[in-house]
Amino acid sequence: MDVFATVLRNRIADAANAEAAARQAGRPDEAELHAARLADLVDLAAEHDIAVETRTDIVG
Repeated sequence: MDVFATVLRNRIADAANAEAAARQAGRPDEAELHAARLADLVDLAAEHDIAVETRTDIVG
């Protein structure tokens, strides 16, 4: 489970970074796709009782 949790947390971080980058680049449609993926990944983490951080500093 430890590897699963690590990979899932990495995928969550990647999706959050991609969403923030798309928003900064003025691509709201792309950002929404990443936001939906992020929500799915966070739901998956919750289903498996995996704690995830909420970050607001992902893209500087």
